[in-house]
Amino acid sequence: MRKTRKDWKRLLITYAGCLTETTMAEENKIRLHIFFWGGMKAKSPLARIVLLVVFILLSLSVSARNDYGACLIKDGQFYGIHENNYFPMNSVMKFPQALFVADWMQRNNIRLSDSVKVTKEELIEGTWSPKLGDIQTSKSFTYAELLSYSLMLSDNNACDVLFKRCGDPKTVEAYIRKLGFKRIHIRKTERQMREDHSCCRYNKATPKDMTLLLQWFSSHNSDTPILQFIWETMMKCETGMDRLPAANPEGAALLHKTGSGYTNKDGTTDIGDAGIYLLSDGSKWPICVFVKGASTNNIISEISLKLQAMALALDRK
Repeated sequence: MRKTRKDWKRLLITYAGCLTETTMAEENKIRLHIFFWGGMKAKSPLARIVLLVVFILLSLSVSARNDYGACLIKDGQFYGIHENNYFPMNSVMKFPQALFVADWMQRNNIRLSDSVKVTKEELIEGTWSPKLGDIQTSKSFTYAELLSYSLMLSDNNACDVLFKRCGDPKTVEAYIRKLGFKRIHIRKTERQMREDHSCCRYNKATPKDMTLLLQWFSSHNSDTPILQFIWETMMKCETGMDRLPAANPEGAALLHKTGSGYTNKDGTTDIGDAGIYLLSDGSKWPICVFVKGASTNNIISEISLKLQAMALALDRK
Protein backbone atom coordinates (compact mmCIF):
# COMPACT_ATOMS: atom_id res chain seq x y z
CA MET A 1 0.00 0.00 0.00
CA ARG A 2 1.35 3.43 -0.96
CA LYS A 3 2.21 5.60 2.03
CA THR A 4 1.02 9.18 2.18
CA ARG A 5 2.85 12.24 3.43
CA LYS A 6 0.77 11.96 6.61
CA ASP A 7 1.86 8.33 7.11
CA TRP A 8 5.56 9.20 6.86
CA LYS A 9 5.13 12.22 9.15
CA ARG A 10 3.41 10.10 11.79
CA LEU A 11 6.15 7.46 11.52
CA LEU A 12 8.89 10.05 12.00
CA ILE A 13 7.20 11.61 15.05
CA THR A 14 6.66 8.17 16.58
CA TYR A 15 10.26 7.14 15.98
CA ALA A 16 11.65 10.37 17.40
CA GLY A 17 9.63 9.80 20.55
CA CYS A 18 10.75 6.20 20.92
CA LEU A 19 14.39 7.23 21.11
CA THR A 20 13.83 9.03 24.38
CA GLU A 21 10.69 7.61 25.94
CA THR A 22 10.44 3.90 25.19
CA THR A 23 12.40 0.67 25.52
CA MET A 24 14.64 -0.91 22.90
CA ALA A 25 11.98 -3.57 22.29
CA GLU A 26 9.54 -0.82 21.33
CA GLU A 27 12.19 0.79 19.14
CA ASN A 28 12.46 -2.49 17.26
CA LYS A 29 8.70 -2.44 16.66
CA ILE A 30 9.12 0.97 15.04
CA ARG A 31 12.06 -0.39 13.04
CA LEU A 32 9.81 -3.10 11.63
CA HIS A 33 7.35 -0.40 10.62
CA ILE A 34 10.08 1.47 8.76
CA PHE A 35 10.91 -1.52 6.60
CA PHE A 36 7.43 -3.00 6.38
CA TRP A 37 5.95 0.32 5.34
CA GLY A 38 8.18 0.49 2.32
CA GLY A 39 11.47 1.83 3.64
CA MET A 40 13.32 -0.88 1.74
CA LYS A 41 11.69 0.32 -1.48
CA ALA A 42 11.74 4.02 -0.66
CA LYS A 43 12.42 6.10 -3.75
CA SER A 44 10.41 9.26 -3.17
CA PRO A 45 12.14 12.40 -1.85
CA LEU A 46 9.89 12.40 1.20
CA ALA A 47 10.77 8.81 2.09
CA ARG A 48 14.48 9.58 1.79
CA ILE A 49 14.10 12.67 3.97
CA VAL A 50 12.39 10.59 6.65
CA LEU A 51 15.18 8.02 6.57
CA LEU A 52 17.84 10.74 6.76
CA VAL A 53 16.15 12.30 9.78
CA VAL A 54 15.92 8.87 11.42
CA PHE A 55 19.64 8.48 10.76
CA ILE A 56 20.37 11.86 12.39
CA LEU A 57 18.22 11.04 15.41
CA LEU A 58 19.97 7.71 15.86
CA SER A 59 23.33 9.46 15.48
CA LEU A 60 22.52 11.84 18.32
CA SER A 61 21.18 9.01 20.46
CA VAL A 62 24.19 6.71 20.01
CA SER A 63 27.05 9.20 19.72
CA ALA A 64 26.24 10.80 23.05
CA ARG A 65 26.89 7.53 24.84
CA ASN A 66 29.62 5.56 23.12
CA ASP A 67 32.92 5.41 21.24
CA TYR A 68 32.14 3.18 18.29
CA GLY A 69 32.90 2.35 14.68
CA ALA A 70 30.78 0.64 12.07
CA CYS A 71 30.63 -0.17 8.37
CA LEU A 72 27.99 -1.61 6.05
CA ILE A 73 28.26 -2.51 2.36
CA LYS A 74 25.07 -2.28 0.28
CA ASP A 75 25.13 -2.77 -3.49
CA GLY A 76 28.86 -2.04 -3.58
CA GLN A 77 28.53 1.23 -1.66
CA PHE A 78 30.19 1.78 1.71
CA TYR A 79 28.32 3.39 4.60
CA GLY A 80 30.45 3.95 7.66
CA ILE A 81 30.97 5.77 10.92
CA HIS A 82 34.56 5.87 12.19
CA GLU A 83 35.05 2.86 9.94
CA ASN A 84 38.81 3.35 9.58
CA ASN A 85 39.53 3.51 13.32
CA TYR A 86 40.92 0.51 15.17
CA PHE A 87 38.83 -1.30 17.79
CA PRO A 88 39.44 -4.46 19.86
CA MET A 89 37.92 -7.47 18.12
CA ASN A 90 37.66 -9.74 21.16
CA SER A 91 35.93 -12.93 19.97
CA VAL A 92 35.08 -11.51 16.55
CA MET A 93 38.68 -12.62 15.98
CA LYS A 94 37.40 -16.20 15.82
CA PHE A 95 35.88 -15.49 12.40
CA PRO A 96 39.17 -14.69 10.58
CA GLN A 97 40.78 -17.52 12.55
CA ALA A 98 38.16 -19.91 11.14
CA LEU A 99 38.97 -18.78 7.59
CA PHE A 100 42.62 -19.58 8.23
CA VAL A 101 41.71 -22.98 9.70
CA ALA A 102 39.69 -23.74 6.56
CA ASP A 103 42.69 -22.92 4.38
CA TRP A 104 45.06 -24.94 6.60
CA MET A 105 42.75 -27.96 6.55
CA GLN A 106 42.40 -27.78 2.77
CA ARG A 107 46.18 -27.60 2.26
CA ASN A 108 46.85 -30.48 4.65
CA ASN A 109 44.01 -32.73 3.49
CA ILE A 110 42.35 -32.58 6.89
CA ARG A 111 38.65 -33.46 6.99
CA LEU A 112 36.01 -31.94 9.22
CA SER A 113 35.43 -35.41 10.65
CA ASP A 114 39.09 -35.85 11.68
CA SER A 115 39.62 -35.80 15.43
CA VAL A 116 41.84 -33.89 17.84
CA LYS A 117 42.63 -35.15 21.35
CA VAL A 118 42.44 -32.41 23.96
CA THR A 119 43.81 -32.84 27.49
CA LYS A 120 42.72 -31.05 30.64
CA GLU A 121 46.20 -29.52 30.95
CA GLU A 122 45.64 -27.57 27.74
CA LEU A 123 42.55 -25.81 29.00
CA ILE A 124 42.33 -22.24 30.27
CA GLU A 125 40.91 -22.11 33.78
CA GLY A 126 38.08 -19.72 34.49
CA THR A 127 37.42 -18.77 30.87
CA TRP A 128 34.18 -18.98 28.88
CA SER A 129 34.15 -22.57 27.64
CA PRO A 130 30.70 -24.19 27.59
CA LYS A 131 31.84 -27.28 25.65
CA LEU A 132 35.50 -27.93 26.48
CA GLY A 133 35.60 -26.56 30.00
CA ASP A 134 34.31 -29.73 31.68
CA ILE A 135 36.97 -32.15 30.35
CA GLN A 136 38.09 -34.37 33.24
CA THR A 137 41.24 -35.93 31.76
CA SER A 138 41.13 -35.89 27.97
CA LYS A 139 38.58 -35.99 25.19
CA SER A 140 38.57 -36.10 21.40
CA PHE A 141 36.78 -33.53 19.25
CA THR A 142 36.37 -33.34 15.50
CA TYR A 143 37.47 -30.21 13.66
CA ALA A 144 33.81 -29.65 12.85
CA GLU A 145 33.01 -29.61 16.57
CA LEU A 146 35.89 -27.27 17.43
CA LEU A 147 34.87 -24.80 14.71
CA SER A 148 31.22 -25.00 15.75
CA TYR A 149 31.99 -24.41 19.43
CA SER A 150 34.30 -21.51 18.60
CA LEU A 151 31.92 -19.79 16.16
CA MET A 152 28.47 -20.65 17.51
CA LEU A 153 29.18 -20.55 21.24
CA SER A 154 32.42 -18.54 21.31
CA ASP A 155 34.17 -21.26 23.34
CA ASN A 156 37.60 -19.84 24.20
CA ASN A 157 39.24 -23.22 24.74
CA ALA A 158 38.06 -24.41 21.33
CA CYS A 159 39.63 -21.29 19.84
CA ASP A 160 42.98 -21.92 21.54
CA VAL A 161 43.01 -25.59 20.55
CA LEU A 162 42.68 -24.45 16.94
CA PHE A 163 45.54 -21.98 17.46
CA LYS A 164 47.70 -24.80 18.83
CA ARG A 165 46.84 -27.42 16.21
CA CYS A 166 46.54 -25.30 13.07
CA GLY A 167 48.53 -22.09 13.45
CA ASP A 168 49.34 -19.43 16.04
CA PRO A 169 48.00 -15.85 15.94
CA LYS A 170 50.97 -14.61 13.92
CA THR A 171 50.33 -17.26 11.26
CA VAL A 172 46.62 -16.46 11.15
CA GLU A 173 47.33 -12.74 10.69
CA ALA A 174 49.80 -13.51 7.90
CA TYR A 175 47.09 -15.46 6.06
CA ILE A 176 44.56 -12.64 6.43
CA ARG A 177 47.15 -10.15 5.14
CA LYS A 178 47.79 -12.46 2.18
CA LEU A 179 44.09 -12.18 1.33
CA GLY A 180 44.61 -8.42 1.18
CA PHE A 181 43.32 -7.26 4.57
CA LYS A 182 46.10 -5.36 6.31
CA ARG A 183 44.09 -3.71 9.08
CA ILE A 184 43.07 -6.87 10.88
CA HIS A 185 45.66 -7.75 13.54
CA ILE A 186 45.67 -11.04 15.43
CA ARG A 187 48.50 -11.19 17.96
CA LYS A 188 47.26 -12.92 21.12
CA THR A 189 45.61 -16.19 22.14
CA GLU A 190 42.64 -16.48 24.47
CA ARG A 191 44.99 -17.70 27.22
CA GLN A 192 47.18 -14.62 26.88
CA MET A 193 44.16 -12.33 27.03
CA ARG A 194 42.81 -14.18 30.06
CA GLU A 195 46.12 -13.83 31.91
CA ASP A 196 46.55 -10.16 30.97
CA HIS A 197 43.39 -8.34 29.97
CA SER A 198 45.39 -5.51 28.41
CA CYS A 199 46.42 -7.95 25.67
CA CYS A 200 42.92 -7.64 24.20
CA ARG A 201 43.94 -4.40 22.51
CA TYR A 202 46.46 -6.23 20.31
CA ASN A 203 43.73 -8.21 18.53
CA LYS A 204 42.24 -5.28 16.69
CA ALA A 205 40.63 -4.36 13.38
CA THR A 206 38.94 -1.51 11.59
CA PRO A 207 35.23 -1.98 10.91
CA LYS A 208 35.88 -1.38 7.21
CA ASP A 209 38.47 -4.13 6.82
CA MET A 210 36.35 -6.58 8.80
CA THR A 211 33.38 -5.77 6.55
CA LEU A 212 35.56 -6.25 3.48
CA LEU A 213 36.65 -9.64 4.84
CA LEU A 214 32.99 -10.56 5.25
CA GLN A 215 32.40 -9.49 1.64
CA TRP A 216 35.29 -11.74 0.57
CA PHE A 217 33.72 -14.60 2.52
CA SER A 218 30.39 -13.92 0.83
CA SER A 219 32.06 -14.43 -2.55
CA HIS A 220 34.11 -17.49 -1.55
CA ASN A 221 31.94 -19.42 0.91
CA SER A 222 31.21 -22.15 -1.63
CA ASP A 223 34.85 -22.59 -2.71
CA THR A 224 35.38 -25.56 -0.38
CA PRO A 225 33.17 -27.76 1.82
CA ILE A 226 34.96 -26.35 4.89
CA LEU A 227 34.17 -22.74 4.00
CA GLN A 228 30.58 -23.76 3.31
CA PHE A 229 30.49 -25.41 6.74
CA ILE A 230 31.75 -22.20 8.37
CA TRP A 231 29.05 -20.22 6.53
CA GLU A 232 26.31 -22.55 7.75
CA THR A 233 27.75 -22.61 11.27
CA MET A 234 27.78 -18.82 11.54
CA MET A 235 24.12 -18.79 10.56
CA LYS A 236 23.48 -20.79 13.74
CA CYS A 237 25.38 -18.43 16.05
CA GLU A 238 23.79 -18.54 19.50
CA THR A 239 25.43 -15.48 21.05
CA GLY A 240 24.45 -11.81 20.80
CA MET A 241 20.78 -12.16 19.88
CA ASP A 242 20.27 -8.58 21.05
CA ARG A 243 23.01 -7.23 18.78
CA LEU A 244 22.92 -7.50 14.96
CA PRO A 245 20.04 -10.03 14.97
CA ALA A 246 17.83 -7.50 16.76
CA ALA A 247 18.17 -5.18 13.76
CA ASN A 248 17.51 -7.67 10.96
CA PRO A 249 15.86 -6.06 7.94
CA GLU A 250 12.36 -7.42 7.33
CA GLY A 251 12.51 -11.03 6.12
CA ALA A 252 16.33 -11.21 6.26
CA ALA A 253 18.55 -13.96 7.66
CA LEU A 254 21.90 -13.33 9.32
CA LEU A 255 25.23 -15.05 9.81
CA HIS A 256 27.51 -13.41 12.35
CA LYS A 257 30.20 -13.62 15.04
CA THR A 258 30.10 -11.65 18.26
CA GLY A 259 32.85 -10.43 20.55
CA SER A 260 32.85 -9.31 24.19
CA GLY A 261 35.77 -8.07 26.24
CA TYR A 262 36.44 -8.23 29.95
CA THR A 263 34.56 -5.83 32.21
CA ASN A 264 36.18 -2.39 32.54
CA LYS A 265 36.64 -0.60 35.87
CA ASP A 266 33.52 1.47 35.23
CA GLY A 267 31.42 -1.64 34.64
CA THR A 268 31.27 -1.26 30.85
CA THR A 269 32.50 -3.71 28.22
CA ASP A 270 34.04 -3.48 24.76
CA ILE A 271 31.74 -5.39 22.42
CA GLY A 272 31.32 -6.12 18.73
CA ASP A 273 29.38 -8.05 16.13
CA ALA A 274 30.29 -8.78 12.52
CA GLY A 275 28.11 -10.53 10.00
CA ILE A 276 26.16 -10.55 6.76
CA TYR A 277 22.47 -9.73 6.41
CA LEU A 278 20.97 -12.07 3.78
CA LEU A 279 17.98 -10.22 2.36
CA SER A 280 14.90 -11.88 0.89
CA ASP A 281 15.68 -10.44 -2.56
CA GLY A 282 19.02 -12.29 -2.61
CA SER A 283 21.23 -9.30 -1.82
CA LYS A 284 23.85 -9.46 0.93
CA TRP A 285 24.84 -6.68 3.31
CA PRO A 286 28.14 -7.27 5.15
CA ILE A 287 28.25 -5.26 8.37
CA CYS A 288 30.57 -4.79 11.34
CA VAL A 289 30.00 -2.82 14.54
CA PHE A 290 32.53 -2.31 17.34
CA VAL A 291 31.77 -0.38 20.54
CA LYS A 292 34.14 0.64 23.33
CA GLY A 293 32.74 0.99 26.82
CA ALA A 294 29.24 -0.29 26.15
CA SER A 295 26.79 -0.57 29.02
CA THR A 296 24.28 -2.59 26.98
CA ASN A 297 24.41 -4.95 24.00
CA ASN A 298 21.46 -3.17 22.40
CA ILE A 299 23.75 -0.35 21.31
CA ILE A 300 24.93 -2.55 18.42
CA SER A 301 21.42 -2.98 17.04
CA GLU A 302 20.91 0.79 17.32
CA ILE A 303 24.06 1.42 15.29
CA SER A 304 23.01 -1.18 12.72
CA LEU A 305 19.67 0.61 12.32
CA LYS A 306 21.58 3.85 11.90
CA LEU A 307 23.66 2.44 9.04
CA GLN A 308 20.62 0.89 7.39
CA ALA A 309 18.79 4.23 7.51
CA MET A 310 21.84 5.92 5.98
CA ALA A 311 22.13 3.30 3.23
CA LEU A 312 18.45 3.46 2.31
CA ALA A 313 18.38 7.25 2.30
CA LEU A 314 21.54 7.65 0.22
CA ASP A 315 20.98 4.72 -2.14
CA ARG A 316 21.99 5.91 -5.59
CA LYS A 317 19.81 3.42 -7.44
